Amino acid sequence: MLAKILSKHHGFDCTVLSGINEKGEVDPTMPVHAKKGEEAQFKEHNIPDLEHLASTDILILVGCMLTLPDDQLEQIVSYFDSGKPIIALRTANHDFRSKLPYKRDGKMVHFGKDILAG
Repeated sequence: MLAKILSKHHGFDCTVLSGINEKGEVDPTMPVHAKKGEEAQFKEHNIPDLEHLASTDILILVGCMLTLPDDQLEQIVSYFDSGKPIIALRTANHDFRSKLPYKRDGKMVHFGKDILAG
């Protein structure tokens, strides 16, 4: 809805990327962590087409506790390194369940605290 408003009423060119399940469907009910004793069945989240971040002017994040494959996390980290702006909404301060593969000056960068200053 936000992308539609920004596109229709303000002329922005918007691309919406969503996490999908194994069937290729947007599924907001995907668990954020494995149930005790069912860790082997836990599925990572998947946000296809993150290569669009390379040409993005601004990133609007709305997520919570994502567990993404390393290649997708690296595309997100590359966007952060670009210095381009981020708008993080709602639960974005804990968007990622696992640590990002992200270091500055040899120290691990914490998304919520170090990038969003939360």
